[in-house]
Amino acid sequence: MTNTVALLLLRSHYAYMGMMEDAVRRALRTAPVSTRTLAREAGISETLLRLIRSGERTATPQTVKALLEALDRLQARYKRAGQLLRDALKNRSDP
Repeated sequence: MTNTVALLLLRSHYAYMGMMEDAVRRALRTAPVSTRTLAREAGISETLLRLIRSGERTATPQTVKALLEALDRLQARYKRAGQLLRDALKNRSDP
């Protein structure tokens, strides 16, 4: 492999990692729960999430997958809770 090809591969790897970092930071900012709750649900360290958010650490694909799965589980819980409330409103009897 030539140095040029190696350099291009390295650049594309860093570009991919940068996109992943940006996606994680956006997800952390917009998550409907605290960083602590999200870390607990994902089974990863709250400190790690804070370091990723500040740019001091990088997010591995495993970390991104854990966050994605945690957010999916939380979304399902919120959806079920919302449905319970909708059903309660539909079934209430007006005085």
